[in-house]
Amino acid sequence: MNSADNTAPKYFAFWSTFPTLNPILSHSLIWIIVLLLSATRSLPFCQDVVNLFLSTLSLFLLRFTFILTATLSFLHQTGALRRFALQFAETELSKVLNRTLVTISDIRVDLWRGKVVVQDLVIHNKDRELWEWESPCLARVGRIEATLNFTSVIDVPFYGPILNHTFKDIYTGLVEDVQVFVEKRRNIFNFHVLDGDLDIPDPKLVMEDYKRRKGLLRDDGSAASHDGAGDDSDSFLTLSQSMSLNTDEDRLDSSIARDAGSQSREKLDEATLIVEKLVGAVSNLGRAATDGGSKALHSALRNQKDSLVKSMKMLHSSTVNGDEPSSSKPKKDKVVEGVNVIRQLGKVVEQNVTDIKDQMSFLQKPPKRKEGLVEKHMDIVRIGSFLLREMRIFTKDVLITKTKTTGTSKANVQIQPENIGAASIASTQAGWSRPIVIWELAITGAEFSPPMSARDSHTGLPVVGIPVDRAVDIILKRLMTEAAKSNTGKLLETAFGDVFSVMNISARKEVTSK
Repeated sequence: MNSADNTAPKYFAFWSTFPTLNPILSHSLIWIIVLLLSATRSLPFCQDVVNLFLSTLSLFLLRFTFILTATLSFLHQTGALRRFALQFAETELSKVLNRTLVTISDIRVDLWRGKVVVQDLVIHNKDRELWEWESPCLARVGRIEATLNFTSVIDVPFYGPILNHTFKDIYTGLVEDVQVFVEKRRNIFNFHVLDGDLDIPDPKLVMEDYKRRKGLLRDDGSAASHDGAGDDSDSFLTLSQSMSLNTDEDRLDSSIARDAGSQSREKLDEATLIVEKLVGAVSNLGRAATDGGSKALHSALRNQKDSLVKSMKMLHSSTVNGDEPSSSKPKKDKVVEGVNVIRQLGKVVEQNVTDIKDQMSFLQKPPKRKEGLVEKHMDIVRIGSFLLREMRIFTKDVLITKTKTTGTSKANVQIQPENIGAASIASTQAGWSRPIVIWELAITGAEFSPPMSARDSHTGLPVVGIPVDRAVDIILKRLMTEAAKSNTGKLLETAFGDVFSVMNISARKEVTSK
């Protein structure tokens, strides 16, 4: 027997004439010869033994069937069979998802029609306390309905598939009412933890670096303060230094330093609000292009042009004429003040671009797979059709993480609430972006078929079916395509909202309230 025969799959069959050692009543021709001799009365001394054996076996099978039917009926009426099915399904799904907690509300199985219906499947976030995931669950699926061939998906323990089924037959699949919550800690997404083959770093080290990037942790490991007095970037004097100022001259110097810091913060806030104004304009353009077509886009372009010109004129008037008509500042000081605002504007844009590049580098470097892994045998599936209805994807800190806010300040440039909207402000503060909605996604059996040029490595015949991981990749790629096609404006608005979430939202709310 060559190596190809050794690597061929084993099947649990009831009858076969091939002289193999695996199937029952098929690995030898002796049984065929004995049965033929017994049927022709060539072995009369064996006939009585065979008849006695068959009668005893039939009586045993009849009694066993009666007891089994009565037991299953009792378990079904008491609900024990349903609870066992739920526990079995949750355990098997948990094994596939790296021992992640999976809960199912209800499951119904119709053996006669080959139909399975699952209600309220919830995949919880793994190691939520260590990674500090905000959402308690990674995904929730309202309803899953599938029609399949049960004999093809059932594997006999320690043996394999039965009835010569080399692949799993799934005729139709329907998934409805799905919510997915995606979170990121540095370059680790919450769904990365579900893959046991990935080399996930220590959560403690990742969280320390993540908090330090967000400004929640200092370099020495202590928690950072969020108020204006405790922020090193907003305060030029520490507590010990301020207590040591006993002379009037030192107090005067400290007040001058605080005034300089306050002016610097005002310039930074003015520059930040200008960038927010630009982001609001781009956001409105994306929304108009999606909802209103070319006419709405043309109107939005005209309105945003007027709004930007108005804000620039306001900035120019504030830097040249002063905040008030009776301003007594020299013209030279006002020009220097305007130049400082422009410099801060460049710093804000540069900082945002740097943060975006930093985050995108993490997206390009997912966790590597563990070394020395043995490639597992993937099950082959044949899928007739797949339909997904009403899926919402919520993301948090996917493009950029939020940093700590600066102290309160006054700004000359104001952002109107209608540019971004109250809902967008609340969403940005909470860290969760607006959901990406996919109303319907249909995949036919042709898309789940292997390439025409694919050949079996053992027989050389065209391949039938695809591996499970390949089917998952096809569904994910179609999801990305459908999201980009049907949510163009919303994706643009969501992306800009995530990218510039680093801005000072509290300062903007204080300015607009005045």
